[in-house]
Amino acid sequence: MSGVQVLSRAAAIIRSLEGRPRGLSLGELAREVDLPRSTVHRIVSALAAEDMLVPVPGNTGFRIGPGLMRVASMSREWLAEHAHKRLVELSQQVNETVDLAVRSADRALFIDQVAVAHRLQALSGVGVAFPLHCTANGKALLAELDNAAVERLVASELEALTENTITDRTVLIDELEQVRETGIAMDHEEHHLGISAIGASLVNPYRIPAAISIPVPVARFSGREKELAEALTGTCEALERELGTVAPSSEPPK
Repeated sequence: MSGVQVLSRAAAIIRSLEGRPRGLSLGELAREVDLPRSTVHRIVSALAAEDMLVPVPGNTGFRIGPGLMRVASMSREWLAEHAHKRLVELSQQVNETVDLAVRSADRALFIDQVAVAHRLQALSGVGVAFPLHCTANGKALLAELDNAAVERLVASELEALTENTITDRTVLIDELEQVRETGIAMDHEEHHLGISAIGASLVNPYRIPAAISIPVPVARFSGREKELAEALTGTCEALERELGTVAPSSEPPK
């Protein structure tokens, strides 16, 4: 087996564990990547020796280890650094708080925030993690996955944080289809009463599952959905061009 082939197979194993905090057994991994169990065992053992994978306590599975988490943390820092200027511009354009989040297992982890000084503010904070099923950035992140991956990541019965929270996974998946069509996710007081939000995914060269969102007190949100969506979409498109995710178009960056 060539070095390139080994790397390719190791990458396939790592990708199969993405979004699976409970891990997979060697047999499950072998089925996922369509390789003999003995081959998977050798590669997993090598990755575990480098701290890239770790055994799951209490079962025979493996999950992503701290070595890969450290690499992911560096990638997130890179993304936050390169996106910050655009986040500031978006915040100034809509005069609202803007957040940048990444998917961390089954949560949306905030890695940057540009806040505005309003009497009524929608603030979370860098390092805070919210559920995926009831937040705009979380839904945007989920919409980037296929339905099978969504079902693996979120429970069939979802926690209700407010009276507006979607608690049925089937209903959530139906809404994610709309998010995939429009590119825009909405949170209508589903995570916190009095706060609504709009979100969109941010594709990037590091393939970090990321999303930008604009949380807004309900008093200022209603009637602004189109304005906020256009501003958010423009920012994501401009950032994706700058990050080298998409080829430049004939239009200048907004």
